[in-house]
Amino acid sequence: MLTSILILTLNNLAFTQRCLDSILRFTDLPYEIVFVDNGSTDGTTAWLREIAEGSGGQLRALFNADNQGFAAGCNRAAAAARGQCLVLLNNDALVSPRWLSQLHAALYAEPSVAAAGPVSNCVLPLQQRALAAQPGSPEAFYAFADGYNRPNPGKWADVLAISGFCMLVKREAWETLGGLDTRFAIGGYEDIDFGYRVLRAGWRLRIAGDTYVYHEGNKSFEANRLDSSTIADRNRKTFIRRWGFNPERLILRVGALPPDSAPQEDGALPGGWYAMDRSAGVYRIEQGRKRPVVSIEAYAFFRLSADRLARNADLVLQRLPLGAPLDPKLPFPLGYPDQFLASDEIGNLHLVNGGIWYPVHDPRSLAVWGWRAGDAVPIAYETLLALPCGWPVSGDLWESFELPDYRLFVGPGRAYYYSEGGRLRRLAGEEVLSAYGWSPRHAAPISEAQLKRLPPGPALT
Repeated sequence: MLTSILILTLNNLAFTQRCLDSILRFTDLPYEIVFVDNGSTDGTTAWLREIAEGSGGQLRALFNADNQGFAAGCNRAAAAARGQCLVLLNNDALVSPRWLSQLHAALYAEPSVAAAGPVSNCVLPLQQRALAAQPGSPEAFYAFADGYNRPNPGKWADVLAISGFCMLVKREAWETLGGLDTRFAIGGYEDIDFGYRVLRAGWRLRIAGDTYVYHEGNKSFEANRLDSSTIADRNRKTFIRRWGFNPERLILRVGALPPDSAPQEDGALPGGWYAMDRSAGVYRIEQGRKRPVVSIEAYAFFRLSADRLARNADLVLQRLPLGAPLDPKLPFPLGYPDQFLASDEIGNLHLVNGGIWYPVHDPRSLAVWGWRAGDAVPIAYETLLALPCGWPVSGDLWESFELPDYRLFVGPGRAYYYSEGGRLRRLAGEEVLSAYGWSPRHAAPISEAQLKRLPPGPALT
């Protein structure tokens, strides 16, 4: 079986040469290399022509006049490739002993696996493994990897995202899905998008935890003076606009993905509201369970108030199973709601959403969803570190963040909507508000344009 290794270049000749040297030394299965240059000016193009001419066809080079971006470059390389499987490989990577045979083993162990990637030092969090010491030279890394790279299927793990810095993909999956999406400009999140499409098509993604490939990280951005943060921000927004949820849910493998967590039928009981029973017990309704607020102290800690409690909800409460109590004395995050606004010791705000905490860089941005600083629960910064950290909250949240659960909106014609599972559930009328302890004054405005953009959920009656 022939494997096509696809490498993009944009200057950084020394890194490309070092990467090629590692491939020539350690690749232990039949392969070819297809380079695509994105407009280098440092001698890379002349070097690529020279090595391609002397390779007997094993190395080929294609040339773009300017930077077409990672997605377009990979797609062009894949179209020219002859292999039954493809490796996307960054030119600032170093492969290692037995790297390709072990990735093959992880990929082809089961027909349902469509793509596999190694662990590395600079990569997505679930693929990251620390080096015992920063290698002072490629030889030091190769010595480390020779000991690390021992076949061990017990170290394989199925995940929801794989980094495109080194990704082995079956040709069938690549062609079925149409390669990488070129809407992701320059580079960033096209690999997360591709992996999600793999999952939606019924295939699986796998980390080969027994295989280590070194990655310098962002060297093309640095050498070519590309603003990686701005590009990543733009591409993250592209992902959210396309799929309707934060990519951190895939990258960090946290929580159910919208719309999987959304109610499916009209009249289905919503989550995220509070009710009081006849004995004055207060509960939070969350994921089909009632979570008791354990004390007056907990009631005050979570910033609850009488105007946010549903009364006459005994019939609903009686049929719900008991969930974990809301109690800030329990280990974090067990005793907390699944979504809340937090304030640390120095007054910085953080949004905890779906098992991820997002630092709030611009508190004014929260107003579009009806959050106020006074809603924030006091929590130590060190406590938040128990959760994985997501992208900072700032700017226009309609563009840069998924639709959060449990927010009340009012649209044109004073129609009310409730967000849940990435969808908007329209309330049958204003009388529904009191049934769940909601008040019109807590509703954030939503425009006709946003209503058209966001998917509708089942009605709330």
